[in-house]
Amino acid sequence: MICDPNNLKTDFHLLLDGPILVMSDHDLWNAGIQWLQRSRGYKVHSWQLKSEVGFYNEVSETLLWKQQFGYSSWGGNLDALNDGATSWPDLDNKHIVIAIDNAERLKKWFGNKTHHIWDIFQNAARMQLFFGVGLLVMVKTTSDGEATRWAKAERVSKLTRKSFPGKELLRNAEIT
Repeated sequence: MICDPNNLKTDFHLLLDGPILVMSDHDLWNAGIQWLQRSRGYKVHSWQLKSEVGFYNEVSETLLWKQQFGYSSWGGNLDALNDGATSWPDLDNKHIVIAIDNAERLKKWFGNKTHHIWDIFQNAARMQLFFGVGLLVMVKTTSDGEATRWAKAERVSKLTRKSFPGKELLRNAEIT
């Protein structure tokens, strides 16, 4: 089940405004990921974005690139990313979160096309719903201004400690 009817306060509100959640608060990001994994059974795919090539490898591993396309690594083409994300064969897991750290580096590597990455994963989340899979992307950047700019995109939400979903995540994770 994607949303737990016994706890709609958090699950429903996390997905309500879209599957992409951006924030600059490391503790909130970390607490949310831990809570989703521990209490909701989400499978977590962590992308650290330490280098551009490392990011390509993280994407390739998560999206089972070799299994899907027969070659080992995604090369940065956004059309190919869209194909891989929307046909992602990881359907054994009913709850998936992609946890992206150091997301400001995406802007360095993709420039003004960074918002296309959010669009791709919004579409992927919609496609996964057909298979009963809940996909969230939790994005952490060091810049609150960047998180605010990204949240202006359609179906992207900014989480803060004061926003309802943010407060609920922290409460559920028992972090004050």
